[in-house]
Amino acid sequence: MAWQMACLLAVILLSGCQGMRDVKRGKPLDVVIKPSILEKNPCYKAGRKIEVKGLMLHSVGCPAPSGERWVKSWNREDYGRACVHGFIDAHTGVVYQTLPWDHRGWHCASGPKGSGNNAHIGVEMCESQFLKYTHGATFTCSNEEASREMALRTYRSAVNLFAYLCHQYHLNPLEEGVIVSHAEGNKRGIASAHADPEHLWRQLKMPLTMDGFRKEVAAKLRLYNLPFWKRLDDGRKARHVIRHYGTRG
Repeated sequence: MAWQMACLLAVILLSGCQGMRDVKRGKPLDVVIKPSILEKNPCYKAGRKIEVKGLMLHSVGCPAPSGERWVKSWNREDYGRACVHGFIDAHTGVVYQTLPWDHRGWHCASGPKGSGNNAHIGVEMCESQFLKYTHGATFTCSNEEASREMALRTYRSAVNLFAYLCHQYHLNPLEEGVIVSHAEGNKRGIASAHADPEHLWRQLKMPLTMDGFRKEVAAKLRLYNLPFWKRLDDGRKARHVIRHYGTRG
């Protein structure tokens, strides 16, 4: 099927709009970021900062594909349950940035070894409207093809975004504990008991894994001559050109 081929070629065929450019070749690292800071959310108002040491990938765990709707729902003074750094829209792949990247989020709670909130940026991938959760992380799906397409779209955008963030914060995506899922964070003792996002890929029968995700982020950095924290061969730092919608930077 077409979606299966797309999954296998995701490291090469990453679609999107202009994001970060390689100084030498001028090619874009595709990531579209729409600043949508949750200024009314208590987490944003708390104003705590972190030293970014890692990135955590989530999926929302309910049939809600619109990033914009998540922003509207969470941008309230009385919404103190959670706050993430961004939502990836399942229809478009656009990243709605909801916190400054170095702001302490409320995205993974904690475990016996502490909280990933203290060092990790947390990003949620939105999910298909054709899912129906029946118990915990288990769901049924009324349109598997469309749901796979949306899951792959958010996966692709996440690869690009995480590559950008790895370069921005001098992170090696292949280093232990740098890029983790919420489920992996739980196993490491720094997050609550969640199964995302692997539960989504597994039940949609997609050949996607977190190991594969980390390798694709690293491959993307190498493709654009941005190997982790190193500078380009000519000694110049890469320019970061982000296409923003709206007025906030």
